[in-house]
Amino acid sequence: MSTEIPQWAVQAFVRSAQEAGATASPTELVEISNELLAYWRGPGRYYHTERHLFDLLKRIDTVAPETQNASLVRLAAWGHGVVFSTADQDVYTRNGGENYLASAELATKIYSQIGIPADSVSRIAELITGMRHRPSAEAHSLTDSKIFERIDIDQLALNDAHRGALAAQPQSYKKYLARVCQEYSDIPREHFIATRKEIVTRLLARKHLFLSPLAAQWEQQARENLTAELERLDAILRNGSGFDQMADTKNQLAQREIADAVQAESHSRQLAEDCLPEEYLCAPSATELSRSSLEDEPEATEWATPAAPISADEAAAAQREQIARESRELIEDRQRFAAEKRTANKK
Repeated sequence: MSTEIPQWAVQAFVRSAQEAGATASPTELVEISNELLAYWRGPGRYYHTERHLFDLLKRIDTVAPETQNASLVRLAAWGHGVVFSTADQDVYTRNGGENYLASAELATKIYSQIGIPADSVSRIAELITGMRHRPSAEAHSLTDSKIFERIDIDQLALNDAHRGALAAQPQSYKKYLARVCQEYSDIPREHFIATRKEIVTRLLARKHLFLSPLAAQWEQQARENLTAELERLDAILRNGSGFDQMADTKNQLAQREIADAVQAESHSRQLAEDCLPEEYLCAPSATELSRSSLEDEPEATEWATPAAPISADEAAAAQREQIARESRELIEDRQRFAAEKRTANKK
């Protein structure tokens, strides 16, 4: 799915790269922007295309006034999903969708080649990999201005802009879900729907979906979309039918392929990661935001059910590894929060 490249996007990339200290010529920077866009047009992408990137850049413009270095945030957006896969071996090992770690490595290589200083390149990579985790402002009141002295506001803004796809108008949201469904059409429908319901339920349980002040305006629409989506998922799980109704009837782009896939076999689904994100943009908790967005986008989709070829021993080992990883993340979050609290008390 290719989309016409708006001139503003290329110009914005050149300007951001120059502001970040790139020494390459404007012509070379245009070539690099086209190189990055080629990754966004890779096979298997239906939602996480250059259109996703352009929409993310527009949302970053909304939150940019509260950032410390908007240029680096924009460059992180350009690089955050250059590596993408929905192959079974990636999805079921929780590396599916937008792979932030691999994308950060590739972005580091590309941005270093155009002369962006090493510290800025490192910061861009940090922002990209930081999309795997939800910033630790959730425990604070958004009205407490002091919290933004203790958290990474640029990371907050990037994650919120990525998750902003949840706040699309209802018809656009349905198109978004249909396209994400196409990306994961090889995953058994029941796996997709069950996992999607789990993610949507967790998102709705949060006190705040968006943590940066300027992104708060997206909260109500995002919750309305997620609530409607959860109702559809419950109906599908309850009735065992109606999967194709999740396709946007107004958008012929995805509906026919989805209907054909559903009739052929139970290998199609309809919804979306920083998820998470994470990719639902994907994006979400420490694991949500990482795989397939939420965004993403948001921002990341995580798959709780192992693929059929995985043995029981492998599945048990993977589960033990997951529990250990999540326990480490929880301990790290608590230690970080305690350190922030001690620092705040000293002040």
